[in-house]
Amino acid sequence: MFIGAGLILFPMETKSSGRMWAFQSVVLLSIVMIFSIYLFIQQINSNFVY
Repeated sequence: MFIGAGLILFPMETKSSGRMWAFQSVVLLSIVMIFSIYLFIQQINSNFVY
């Protein structure tokens, strides 16, 4: 969220840091995707997720 605000408010200064955070963003989104797929499979198998 702060990176997005920085890109909007200070585009020239945050250009290099945006590239630095790209890898971390991809890794975090991959972890969330795997977790979501796991929960989806549990729902298909009729297991209740609380």
